Amino acid sequence: MLAEALLRLVLVMFLLWLVFFKPKIVQKYHLVVNLVRQHTVEELVARLKAGKIISKEQVLRESKLSPVAAHGLESC
Repeated sequence: MLAEALLRLVLVMFLLWLVFFKPKIVQKYHLVVNLVRQHTVEELVARLKAGKIISKEQVLRESKLSPVAAHGLESC
């Protein structure tokens, strides 16, 4: 929660800086924000144990049916 509020504050301050101090410069700005979730090891282990396990045959079958494999894009 605190990180999200801090991120919003930094974003607003950056936008205000652009409006007031860079009005005559015509440039494109790109802002990339990566949000992550943190989980404990115990949570991850519990999620893996409760989750569905895919067999090797199913993985191979689905990889043969995927559009990427069908168009030969995996080599790009």
